[in-house]
Order: sequence, then C-alpha cells, then structure tokens
Amino acid sequence: MINLSNLSWSRRSPTRGIPQVYCYQKPLVPENCTNLFKGRIDTLREIKNLSVSCQTLLIHGERKIGKTSLLHQIPLLLDKSDIVPLLIDVQSAASATTIKGFAANLAQQIIDSARRSPHRLNLPSPDSNKLSEDPFPALQTWLTQIERSYPSKRFLLCLDDFERLSEVVNATSSRAPLNFIRHLMQHQKQWILLFSGSHQLSELDAYWSDYLINTRALRMTYLQESEAHDLITKPIEDFTNIYEPEAVNKIIQTTRCQPYLVQLLCYELVELLNRDIRANRRQPSTAKATLADVQEIIPIALERGDQYFRELWTSLEESDRHLLSRVIAGETPTPQDSKLIKKLTRKEILTPVGNAFQVPLVQKYLQQKAAK
Repeated sequence: MINLSNLSWSRRSPTRGIPQVYCYQKPLVPENCTNLFKGRIDTLREIKNLSVSCQTLLIHGERKIGKTSLLHQIPLLLDKSDIVPLLIDVQSAASATTIKGFAANLAQQIIDSARRSPHRLNLPSPDSNKLSEDPFPALQTWLTQIERSYPSKRFLLCLDDFERLSEVVNATSSRAPLNFIRHLMQHQKQWILLFSGSHQLSELDAYWSDYLINTRALRMTYLQESEAHDLITKPIEDFTNIYEPEAVNKIIQTTRCQPYLVQLLCYELVELLNRDIRANRRQPSTAKATLADVQEIIPIALERGDQYFRELWTSLEESDRHLLSRVIAGETPTPQDSKLIKKLTRKEILTPVGNAFQVPLVQKYLQQKAAK
C-alpha cells in the first residue's frame, strides 16, 4: 500500500460549527487538502512502476474525475526517488498566441515546478536570445544542459490538459510544439512524459497518433465505494462522523462515487448542518446528517455545481442530447442507437444497455433541463 502522506490537517472553521473541510471547487493540493485525496492507489502504483521503466504515460478520464488532483500527489509518491516530477498546466501555456510565448511559458513552468518539487532544484534559465530566435532548438539545448547538471536525476514531465496543445497548433499553424515533444520522448533519455486529459487517443485528431506512439494509457473513473465512504466519513484526521448511515448510502448512490459530486454533496450538508447549529444554538457534536437532509440539499447542489453540469451538456453533440432526451422520456433505445450508446457509456453518462444513467445526480440535472 502506498502511503502518500501523514500530514495533519491545520484548517479550522472560522465560526462555531462543523469545520468545512470538503473542497469541490479546485484540485486537491497536498499543502492544503492532503487527506481529502482518497484511493487511486493502483493508479499511483502503476505510475511509479511505469516511471521506472521510462515509458510514456497517458492518464485519461472524464472532467472533474480527479486527474489534476492525482498529478499533485505524484511529488509525494516520488519524494524519495531520483525522479523529479514537473507539473505543467498546458492550458496556461496554450494561452500564448505565438510559438515563442508558448516555449517561454513552458520553460518557466518547468523551472517553477522543479523549485517546488521535493528535490528543490534551482534549474538554470534557458538562453533568452536563443529562445527568442528559435524556441524549440533552444529548449532542447537547455534540457540537455539540465541533464548534464543533474546526471543522476530523471525528470517526469506531467502535461495536464495536454489536448490544449491542439490550440497552439491551430493558433500558430505549426506542429513545432508536438515535434519538440516527440524529440523529447525519443532522444532525451532522462525525461519521461506523462500526458493527462479527458480524451483517449482514438478521440483526438488523427495527427496525434504520430506523436503518442507506444504510449501506455491509464483510465481514471469513479472511486471505489469503500474509498468514497472514507472520503465522506473521514475526510481529515480526527473528523467526527456527522452522518447517519442512511445519509452516507444516499450520497454514494446519488453520486455513484464520482469524487467531485461526493465533495459537492458533503460540502452542502456541512453548510446545512451549520445553519441549523447557529439558528438553534446546538452543539456541533450533536449534529447528524440524515437521509432527509441529503434529499434537501440535492437541488442546492445542482445549482452550486451548475458549471460542472453545463460543461458536461455542452460537450455533447446534438445527436447525443437527443438520445438522452429520449431516455429521460422513458423510450427504449433502438439498435440504431448502439454507436451513440457506446459513446455515452464511455463518457460515463449511460449504462451499456443505454436505458439508464450511470450517475443519478446527472440524470436529475438533465431531467430538470428537459422540463424547462
């Protein structure tokens, strides 16, 4: 079993009541939310093993499934190894509108991440003149310089939201960033690449197949039920269990252990209990979330998590939405729907048969949307 961290929780509620420890808005960063990260042990173990074998990795899964939070656990996982994890936000780098801007952003993120890593490396900066003249050859020279400075180290370059590289390709009409990455994979032996995104290789533009050859793919999906139970009842050390068993079961059933949605419901339940504690001057130790409380906060959670649900809806094509509307109306999918069902099953919306939703809370949102 991989033990990520034994760090204790230091945040406390600023007002009398139950500490609000659940975090659904942002990825879980070890400095603030170490114990909130639950499960994924097999995935982390495989990342560690594959990093040793120097393969290229691809972690894929639906949005808000915990990929970025997972990447933030890797420094804890590798803190006693010779591998230096470097976390890169490709969305930030892709905001650049020029090749030079992208390369400069990438270099700065590598420097910053190395400084934050358990190894606390102070990497040199690339030659600014050469970077301006011809960015990627300059980066290649710079990476070789880093290798010579740290011959006993290997560098795990974690590219989060890697699909955003397509935006750079489209904005600049150049595949130079992808050619640079392929060169890195093939020729810079001290560098290991980990791509993280919401798409499988088969879902990307055809040209990606030339750049991700021999990539080992790992899929992230729902938490195990035991992991979700642990997240609900023991989000931090010494947390008093505030749930009736029926409430825990309802959260698990309603979310199907989707980590973002579990955190969202638990957040709203703590808010509900604290409102009752303040209004009735109750002792926090007497508060317990019931099945009725879970039912009460579901509409609030649907509103609070609106961005998540809207992003899910806008990611669908019109044919997808039409099929979902039919399923909501109680229609049985036909054999002609098999291709769409397969797609929506892969996106973790429908079950393989196609006549039911995987996550009841998603179904509730779509039912409300259909009723408008």
